[in-house]
Amino acid sequence: REAETALAVVETIRQVWPEDRLPPLVTSFSMNALAVAFDTAPWAPRGLLMRAPPADWSDPIRRLRPATVHLDRRTITADVVADLADRDLPVLAYTVNEAEIARKLFDLRVDAVFSDAPDIVLPVAATRT
Repeated sequence: REAETALAVVETIRQVWPEDRLPPLVTSFSMNALAVAFDTAPWAPRGLLMRAPPADWSDPIRRLRPATVHLDRRTITADVVADLADRDLPVLAYTVNEAEIARKLFDLRVDAVFSDAPDIVLPVAATRT
């Protein structure tokens, strides 16, 4: 029901999101759902969630034109971050609840992290260079 869900999300955004605000980031692990979101609401930025980076980014980036890429923190390497930075795509890591892991990811130049423990991660984020 990925397509139906994407359509419902887009319609909900159209109905309730204030027009004077930037549109919300629509994210999904489903490339099908993101494609439907792109086709029906190209104005809405999309975040491509993946458990692991693909061998070749070309197809998902061309098809979905994501604004961001969200990856499992355990699959992020310096090469992945550099490759996506070369494509002007911010890399966001999920789920980071330990200060040491947050520091390592920020050292790799990850743009942001998702966390269930902001009290632990925010101090690290504040000191990143």
